[in-house]
Amino acid sequence: MACAAGLALLEVIQRDGLLQRAVTIGDTVQRCLGHLHGYELNDVTLELRVKGAMVALAFHVRASPEQVAALVAEVLRMGRERGILLLRGGLAGETVRMLPPLVIEDEALEEALSVVASVVDTVLAQRTR
Repeated sequence: MACAAGLALLEVIQRDGLLQRAVTIGDTVQRCLGHLHGYELNDVTLELRVKGAMVALAFHVRASPEQVAALVAEVLRMGRERGILLLRGGLAGETVRMLPPLVIEDEALEEALSVVASVVDTVLAQRTR
């Protein structure tokens, strides 16, 4: 039974082109958020990691782990307020994770990524004050 379910799942993945869709989503993320990779502001450096539709934006702060956690928490809060579900990741909670669904429409994906970029810009701008 488990093997039949697994084979059925593989058939759907192939039939619906979900692997290619994951690659397309990753390319869109790189295009929309790529400017954040290596971004440096004062004591913050950003690292964008993309593997298909799995996205991670790591905040490297030359400060205490508490300051990093607060920065990430602010990004998560602001994203949530603007309708975007972001996740915390990383061993020290220094990473914002995004897992867009493979069935998301391109326009919705680009809109969500625009919100994420705006949120990150706002949080970093607040940090400079």
